[in-house]
Amino acid sequence: MRAVLNDLAVVAPDWVRALSQPAWRERYAQRAGHERLPTKEAEPDELVQAMGDDGHALRQALSDPATPAWLRAMPTARRLRWVSIQQYFVNEASLRWRTEADGLPPSSRFLSSPDDPDAHLANKGTTQWVGNKIHLTETCEEDLPELITNVETTSASIVDGTTTPKIHQHLQSNDLLPTEHIVDTGYLDAQLLVDRHKDNGVNLVGPTRANDHWQG
Repeated sequence: MRAVLNDLAVVAPDWVRALSQPAWRERYAQRAGHERLPTKEAEPDELVQAMGDDGHALRQALSDPATPAWLRAMPTARRLRWVSIQQYFVNEASLRWRTEADGLPPSSRFLSSPDDPDAHLANKGTTQWVGNKIHLTETCEEDLPELITNVETTSASIVDGTTTPKIHQHLQSNDLLPTEHIVDTGYLDAQLLVDRHKDNGVNLVGPTRANDHWQG
């Protein structure tokens, strides 16, 4: 809401001023943050509902045939629609917040940032963030400097192991492919161990995943 209102205030100030409600300034004048969230028990649910209603009202106004089509085509206006669909159920009678039981989209398709549609949610251990991942390859020869030989940037939701073949391809194209590649657990599994040795002559070395099934 804040992103699309800011854009509308620049390109169509009269249009958005006529539509805007008094509460919108209080809710969207500043960027949302944990320190600004309500603390009383019922207030967070009320805020979620109010924001959903605000977004629905703005989407309806943008969809009105009398509204210029180029306003609907703004990137932030399109993202508002995507976010509203993934966050809320809307029917003729009501609008309500989606829960995990309602089938939220996976993180690879979930729009987590109104400013960057390619930024997705990721988890590594206890660390959680929205953005990208950087995969670094460096030398580790004894008595020689450690040099970065390859950098790959992917969406944060991409599984590490899917980048292993791409990393080897780029290393090989620069004549930097090692015969032994020490990697973290996420970058190898049984199939990668076989394929990387067969296709590129690389021996992957690293800790394999633990067998945490009860049968194990």
